[in-house]
Amino acid sequence: MQDNTQKKDTVVSQSESGPAKKQGSESSQDSMAQVRELLFGQQSRDFQAKLSKLESLLDQRFTKLYQNMESKFGELSETLNQVQDKFQDALSAESRERLSDVEKLNSSLNQARNSIDSVQQESEHARNELNKHFSTQLGQLETSSASRHQSLLQKLESVQNNLSETKTDRTMLAKLLQTMADEIEQAQVDSETA
Repeated sequence: MQDNTQKKDTVVSQSESGPAKKQGSESSQDSMAQVRELLFGQQSRDFQAKLSKLESLLDQRFTKLYQNMESKFGELSETLNQVQDKFQDALSAESRERLSDVEKLNSSLNQARNSIDSVQQESEHARNELNKHFSTQLGQLETSSASRHQSLLQKLESVQNNLSETKTDRTMLAKLLQTMADEIEQAQVDSETA
């Protein structure tokens, strides 16, 4: 029973001393903080210092890593730009070369076409001139041949008339036929050379 009474006194004394308890509680907290400081203070400060140093080291490393990455990305970007520029230059050069080749080919084709047209015109003109020349020569040969034929016929008729009138001999007739044969042969030679 004494225990119960003691408990009641303690409870009453605690409830009666509310502000005093707060002061006591604050002082106990202060003393706890001091005990904590004594027990763990140095370790806590060392830990804070190491943590701070680690954070600083991490910040430095991240900064270096960021700078390194920025540098590498810059170099990569520059390299890509150079490769792209070289590719563009090569593509442009290839394009210009092909365009030049196409222009040269078109020029050659146009020259060949013009040359063919010129040769075709010259050939047509030469053929027309040759046809005119042959027509003229053929006309002259036909006229010459017809006149010689007519002349020979007239001579033959005249000789025939003379023979029948004079009754010449065979030697005269042979001379006359020989002369006619010579004239026919000469006419053929003339037509072949023309």
